[in-house]
Amino acid sequence: MNLSTDVNALSRLIRLPYQPRSVRWTQIKMGKIGLGPSDYGLIAVLEYDDAICAGILAKSTPELEGNPAILTKEEAGGWLFPLVRNQLEPNGDHYYKIKGTAFRPTLFAHSPFLIGYVIRIENTNFLLLALSTT
Repeated sequence: MNLSTDVNALSRLIRLPYQPRSVRWTQIKMGKIGLGPSDYGLIAVLEYDDAICAGILAKSTPELEGNPAILTKEEAGGWLFPLVRNQLEPNGDHYYKIKGTAFRPTLFAHSPFLIGYVIRIENTNFLLLALSTT
């Protein structure tokens, strides 16, 4: 897993409606569970100040199906910000559920990363963005 903190490189892959204070992101080759060998995903954790985070959420549509945010143990490795890592809870042997509120990724989605969700991490101003090509 290649980790990046380069906001400019991230902004070439997805839309960033506001400049984050800090960012960590990675791309993941998918190709399993019904996905093709050329499918890939992007996971980004974006930190915003209070006003900007509130503005993003005010313009976002809540996910109707609750919180879909689950990361594998590999995806949730040591790269997450400590405040984000503190909001993970085990979900079976190989996964973590993220404590937070889910939103549709409309403000961030950009082809080919069109499917996924945004999670406002509970008790923080961090947004976890998970997008995929399928």
